[in-house]
Amino acid sequence: MLFSITPHGVVAQNTSADFKEDLISSMGTKSDSVLPGNSTGITLTEKAKDYRINKVVPAFGIHVIPSPYGFSKWPDVSKPEVSELITNFSGYQIHSGDFLGSDLDTFYALDDGSKTLLTISTADGSIETIATLTPPAGILSGLTAAEGFFYGIATNCLIQTTLYKLNLTGEIEVLGDIPNALCVVDLAYIPSEKMIYMVDVSHDALFKIDPANPAGAVKVGDGLGFNANYAQGMDYDEVNGILYWAACSPDLTAELRIINTETGGSEKIGDFESSEVTAFGIAPGYINMQHHIHFPMINRH
Repeated sequence: MLFSITPHGVVAQNTSADFKEDLISSMGTKSDSVLPGNSTGITLTEKAKDYRINKVVPAFGIHVIPSPYGFSKWPDVSKPEVSELITNFSGYQIHSGDFLGSDLDTFYALDDGSKTLLTISTADGSIETIATLTPPAGILSGLTAAEGFFYGIATNCLIQTTLYKLNLTGEIEVLGDIPNALCVVDLAYIPSEKMIYMVDVSHDALFKIDPANPAGAVKVGDGLGFNANYAQGMDYDEVNGILYWAACSPDLTAELRIINTETGGSEKIGDFESSEVTAFGIAPGYINMQHHIHFPMINRH
């Protein structure tokens, strides 16, 4: 195996000089706590406006490390350092998740350990299993909502990455392998383009893919400008027209970045209090999906 999943609460020992031999892990070594936040009275800062974050949007996701493992909310995506822990839970290996449509109450996620599709309540973090899956071989490393269904990624790192389509009954349609992106850790669908963007940590690069032609995935630009490792999270913000990336480094530091979908580069917004964040999803339902404006990136001079 080129990488492994370590059970939560167990510190993984990696003696390899190349951390990317253990790319998707839930190992934890830090003792920082999740910073509680206030979900009321939020105002946009000048920093947010610098990034063209013109409206406050919340985000949700999995706080992986430090322990305890849990489901968190970021009330204002322009302030990744401020989060609210909704609940702790154990026994899951969740690397991917997203909202579907305009339903803010339900967050969908994949448990890699049991190969199941779950729902997580954004109110209290309660989990319900809705389907058992028969996915392609590999770790269930990415999930993104489309028009009433999901696109997902199964990654056997440095060997094979497979794109598939998933509906709410658990039925999977394999769309094909992606031969030039061999370790995709998450993906995001942009409705206005009907295209998928993926972070591949074997290249530290952004790839663009037509769901109808996975083999034709194209690398965007010369790289993300960040040394990525372990499980990651990403999602497209339809409100502000921005592609966000919850990035994790080999040193187990996590930060929120904006990805430029035209150049493939990325820029840091700020640090998470968590040392690793997965299944990062922007809350939906704020605008008419047919009339949003797409801003690929912000160049500040």
